[in-house]
Amino acid sequence: MPDGSTGQTDARLATLDQLARAIPFDSWFAAVGDPLIGAERDEARLYLDGLGFPDAVIAGIDNWHAAHASADAPDWDPAWWTAEDTERARLLKVAEESIDERALY
Repeated sequence: MPDGSTGQTDARLATLDQLARAIPFDSWFAAVGDPLIGAERDEARLYLDGLGFPDAVIAGIDNWHAAHASADAPDWDPAWWTAEDTERARLLKVAEESIDERALY
C-alpha cells in the first residue's frame, strides 16, 4: 500500500464509503446560489477531511459567475487538485489490486 499502513488505507476507504453513501442523488451543482444546508456542509466536510484539508473553510457560491471566478482565481492553491489526483491514483491502484481487470475497466 502507498501509505504503508493497512489501517490507514482501511480508514480512508471507510471515509470514501461514508461519503459515497452520504451524497444525495441530486447534483451538488443544481443548488448554486442557494444557502448551504447541513447535509451539504457535512458532505463537503467529509470530502475535505478525506483529502487532508480539515482546516478548509466551507462556503457557498452565489452564482455561476462567482463559481467561475473562484475556479480561475490566480491565487488558487493547487494543493487541492494535487491531493485529488493523488487519491484518484491511489484508489485506482487499490482497485487494480482488488478487482479483476476485466471488471474494473
